[in-house]
Amino acid sequence: MVGNWCNGLKTAGPDKPSPETHALPRARSTIPAVVSPLVGREEIVESIITLFLRDNSRLITVTGPGGIGKTRLAVELASRLEASFRQGVTFIELDAVQHAELIPLAIARALDIPGRVTDAEQTIVDWLSLEERLLVLDNFERVMDAAPLVSHLLRSCPFIRVLVTSRVAPLRLTGERIVVVGPLAFPAAHDPPDFQSVSESPAAHYFLQYAPEVDLNESWQAVARICQRLDGIPLALELAGARVGLLSVEEIADTTLSWIPLLSVGRRDAPERHQSMEAAIRWSYDLLPVDIQPKFVRLARFVGGFTRESALRVAEITQEDISILLESRLVEGSLEHSETRRFRLLEPVRDFCQEVLAAEGLSETVDKHFSQWALEIVRSMAPNLFDTQLYFSHGLELESAIELEYPNLTTALQILFDQGHLLDALGLAGFLTDYWYRRWYPTEGLRWTTLAIDRVADTPSEMSREYVKACLGLSILAQLIADSSRAEESAQNALRIAEALEDKTSIAESLATIGYLRLNQGDIASCESATIQALELFSQPAYLDIPWQADAHANLAQAALMRHAVDDAAAHAERSVELARSVGDARTIATTLYSLGDVRCHQTRLPEALAAFEEARAVVNAWHADRRTMQLYLALHGLASCVTMIAFSSPEARPILRNLISQTESLCAQVGVAMPENRLSYGEIKQDLFAAASFPANPSRQPFSSDSLVDATDTVDSIFTMMHQSLSTGHRFSDSLTGYSLSSNESTPVLSVDASAGIASLTPLQMETVRLIVDGLTVKEIAIKHQVNEKSVYERLDRIRARWNMQPHATMAEIAVFAVRQGVIR
Repeated sequence: MVGNWCNGLKTAGPDKPSPETHALPRARSTIPAVVSPLVGREEIVESIITLFLRDNSRLITVTGPGGIGKTRLAVELASRLEASFRQGVTFIELDAVQHAELIPLAIARALDIPGRVTDAEQTIVDWLSLEERLLVLDNFERVMDAAPLVSHLLRSCPFIRVLVTSRVAPLRLTGERIVVVGPLAFPAAHDPPDFQSVSESPAAHYFLQYAPEVDLNESWQAVARICQRLDGIPLALELAGARVGLLSVEEIADTTLSWIPLLSVGRRDAPERHQSMEAAIRWSYDLLPVDIQPKFVRLARFVGGFTRESALRVAEITQEDISILLESRLVEGSLEHSETRRFRLLEPVRDFCQEVLAAEGLSETVDKHFSQWALEIVRSMAPNLFDTQLYFSHGLELESAIELEYPNLTTALQILFDQGHLLDALGLAGFLTDYWYRRWYPTEGLRWTTLAIDRVADTPSEMSREYVKACLGLSILAQLIADSSRAEESAQNALRIAEALEDKTSIAESLATIGYLRLNQGDIASCESATIQALELFSQPAYLDIPWQADAHANLAQAALMRHAVDDAAAHAERSVELARSVGDARTIATTLYSLGDVRCHQTRLPEALAAFEEARAVVNAWHADRRTMQLYLALHGLASCVTMIAFSSPEARPILRNLISQTESLCAQVGVAMPENRLSYGEIKQDLFAAASFPANPSRQPFSSDSLVDATDTVDSIFTMMHQSLSTGHRFSDSLTGYSLSSNESTPVLSVDASAGIASLTPLQMETVRLIVDGLTVKEIAIKHQVNEKSVYERLDRIRARWNMQPHATMAEIAVFAVRQGVIR
C-alpha cells in the first residue's frame, strides 16, 4: 500500500480535518463507471501500474491521437489503483473546462472540498499536502497552460501521484514519464491474414464488441480489412461497428471512399469530441496553430509515410512544425532518430485531411506538388532510365529505399495518369519494373505497366525510351506468371521502338529478353542468336552492363545444356558467376550459382554442385529483405537439382523426384507465380535433360544406401511441410526455417521441451511476437511495430523461451522453427 510511505507523518491543521477523520474513504467515487471490458491494453496497464507503485514515478502523461482510448485506459488504471492509495483516486474530467485558470476550481470540486473556495489553488494544496491520492486529469490538451499548477501540486504535496491524459505531450515538467498509446494490434496488411491472427487480434475483438451480430467465422476477412483500413483506432472501430445493421460487414469493409461520412454517427452518451470520428480529429486539428493547419492537411497525399525533407518539399512543413504535430498526436513518428526518420498519418486522419483539401479546392495543387516530388525522388535514385543500380552491391539499400516510398510512388503514378502527364507516368512505371521483378510482385507490376502502355498506345509518347522500358518490364513480369504470349508481344514491341530510336542500350535489353523467352520455349538456336547479339552490345564500353551480361551467360549455359554441350555450358556458367560476384548483387550471385550447380551436376562433379547450391543458399540467408517467392524459387531450384541428382544415382530415389514435382506445383500455385524458370513441369524437364545427356552415375561415389534415401525423403518432406504451413497461413516464407531445417543437427538440440508444455500460457502479445518472428521480422522491426524499445522485445523473447522451456541462448530462428513444428502458428 502507498500509505506505508507516510505513516505517522500527518498533523492536523486549523483549516483541515484531523488525519483520522480525513483518511476515511470518501462516500462519492469520481471514477466513471466501466460499461465495457478493456481490450488489448493489458501490457500498457501493467507498465503504468509498475511505474507508479514500483518505480516511484509521480507524474505520468498518457498521450495518443483522438479516439485511441486514453480515457478508457485512465478509467481502468483508476479502478485498479484505487485500493493502493489511502485516500483513493480522484478522476477529474476536463472536457468542459475551457481555460487553464479554471482548473484549480475543477479539482477542488472533484475533491469535494467543503465550504466556500476563494483561493482554489492554495486550498487544494492545503487539502492534499499530506494525502496519499492519485489525481487523474483527463483530457488536459485544451488547458496545457495549467501545467505549472501540476508542478506546484507535486512539489507541495509529496504523497500524491498524477496521471494526465492528453492529445498533446509532453507537459515538460521535471520527472514526467510519457506513455504513448497506439492503435490496437491488427493483422498486418502486407500479407493475406489468416483466421487465427484475426480471431486473436485486439482490434477485431474491439470491433466485435460493437457489432455482436457479426459471425467472425463467416466474416473474418471483412473484419480484417476493416481493422487494417481504420488503423486499429478504437473510436473508429466502435463507430464502424455501430453501422453494422444499416450496412453489412462486407459492405463496410469494401468502402473505397473516405471513412469520415461512414463514421459520422456515434453514441449519444459519448463526449461531443467522440460523437464522430470527424469530431475527434477536428478537436485536435482546432488545437493546432492557425498557420500550421493548411500545411498539415497537405500531408494527406503521403500514403506510405514521409520524411522531414519530403514534408518540407510537398507541404512546406518545417522541423518546428513537425515537433508541434508530433506533440498533438496528429502525426506519428517512428522510434528511429535519424535523418531518414519517417512519420505518418493514421488512416482516419488522412481521410479527414483529404476532406479538408477537397472542401477548400486545394487537391489539384497538392497533387501537382506531390507528383513532382515523387519524380524528383525517382530521378535522384536513377538519373538514367536504363541504369541498373538495383543490380549492384548497393542495390539492397536502394531497394529498401524504394520499399519505404513505394505506396507514395504508386499514388503519384495514378496522379500522373489522371493529370495526363503520360510520359512522366511511363518513366515512373518503367523505373519500378526492376523493383517489381526483384520483389516478385508480378500482379501489381503488370497492372501498372499494362495501364501505362495502354494509355500511350498510338500517341507520340509511344516513341520513347520510357515506352521501351515499360514494355521490357511488362515482358519480364509476364514471364513470372508464365504468360508467354504477353511476354513475347511486349518484348517485340520494345525491340521495334528501340530499333526505331536507334537506342543501342534498349536494343540490347530487348534482345536479351527475347533470348530468355526463346530458352523457355525450347528454341535453342534462336535463344543463343538473340543472347549473343545482346552480349556483343553489352560488352561495348559505351553500353557496358555487367548484370545483364551475367544473366545472359547464365541463359547461354542453360541453352548449352539443352543441346548437350556441357563444356560450353560450364564456360558460360563460370563466367556468369564471375560477373555476378564483380557487382556484388545477391540475387544475381544466387541465381548464377544455381546455374553453375546444374552444370556441375551434368559434369558429375557432385561435391562442387552441392557447394554451389549451399553457397547460393547462404547468399539468400544473408539477404535480409522480404523474399518470400524469391526464396521459394531458389529453394525449389536447388532441391530439384539435388533430388534429381540423387534420383539418377539410384532408381530407388525416383519417388522423391515425383514428390518434389507435385509439391512444387502446389506451392507455386499458392504463391501465384509460375514454376521456377517458368517451366510448368520443372522436375520432369530436369529429368529429361539429364536423361538426354546420358547422365552417368559417378563410379567414384558410393551409391546411396536405403537409409540415406529415407533420410533424403524425410528432409524434402520436412521442408515442404514448413513451406506449406507458412504459405497457407499467409505468412511470408521465412528462409530461416528452410535454412535451419537443412542444417540443424538433431543430435544436439537447443530445445528441451514437452510438445504441449507452455504453449497455451503465452499472452496474446507474446503470441503476436512469435508470429512476427515466423514472418521474418527482426527485433528492431518488432519494436517499431509495437512502439516499444528493443530492450522490451528482448525481455519478451526471454519470457517466451522460459515458458517454452527453451535454452536461454535459443535464437529467433529456433523459436520460429519450434512454433511451426509444434503447430503454435498454424
